[in-house]
Amino acid sequence: MESDVIVTNDWIYRRFFLSKLRSASRLFCCNTSDGFTFGQINLDKDEIICHSVDTNHFGFQINHLCWLPNTIYRPSQKQIKVGLTTLPTANRSEQMSLIYQSEPENSIQNLQWLDETTCLIPSSIDYSESLDQIVVSHLNGTIKMYNPSQAQISYQSTFANHGVLHKIEWNPEQSHHLLLAHQNRLNIFDFERKTIDLTLSSNGKEHLADCTWKTNDIIVGRHRQQILIWDKRISREPIRSQTLDIFGHPEKLKCSLASPNHLLSLYDSRLSKIKIYDFRYLTMRQVESFDNLSSSFLDYHWSIDQMAIVVATHQGLIHWIDINVPLNSKILTKRQ
Repeated sequence: MESDVIVTNDWIYRRFFLSKLRSASRLFCCNTSDGFTFGQINLDKDEIICHSVDTNHFGFQINHLCWLPNTIYRPSQKQIKVGLTTLPTANRSEQMSLIYQSEPENSIQNLQWLDETTCLIPSSIDYSESLDQIVVSHLNGTIKMYNPSQAQISYQSTFANHGVLHKIEWNPEQSHHLLLAHQNRLNIFDFERKTIDLTLSSNGKEHLADCTWKTNDIIVGRHRQQILIWDKRISREPIRSQTLDIFGHPEKLKCSLASPNHLLSLYDSRLSKIKIYDFRYLTMRQVESFDNLSSSFLDYHWSIDQMAIVVATHQGLIHWIDINVPLNSKILTKRQ
């Protein structure tokens, strides 16, 4: 995808999000120089194209995004609905939570304000389909929940003495359990009882990052060059830790989504590589190298329906990497 961002000395707030919905598995969203837009990745034999499916929405750039189940993208039906935390392009101190909905065929676009968070800094957003709740976390430990159908707040609480809150994530099966990832501990919040059900320790380690549910009971996270694994059924302490390359700079730990979902991946910013590990053994399965991308790598995501990774760059290029084909990457370009 060719970028419309003109390279200048001005800071461009870039973001790239790939859909986690099977109803729109190739849909993506990205910030532009003055707003945000949506696109679609198409793989058809040797023809690989990436085209726009929505107009550029001016005035706001996305900070965090969660895909809502109303989103559908197929030739006969196109509808996009997402939850957002945004930074207005004119005033970046005014951060807001919104729901964006678009029906391109009917030329319908609208933004529903959930909350203006000018005094709080959002750190993540997630959606539970079974509870129909959007949750937004903030760095000061505040979580806010919203009913997207009514576009209003349904619950709010602040965990002031637990440190910086980096991320929240609903449990994939026990829908009422919410993972709160603080910088030195993990809390599991029970939404039904409105209380912390379990606290997981980090063995004194500070600055936990990239914590996520791997299964219903297994949580993985990263502490510098270490991968940590918790099983909430067995212990409050990590049941396993694996030290990676001590000379690397791993970041962006993510889990594969398509079945069988037994892979973990990290981006090594020093080597400009995405490293893939087999979760069952934590032995390196494969290393994918991206030459000449060290200064332009933006983000990557696992595909929901295929063992593949989609990598986006600051230059606007998208790489499709088939994990089942070693060292195979394809650059997708936007149809003009």
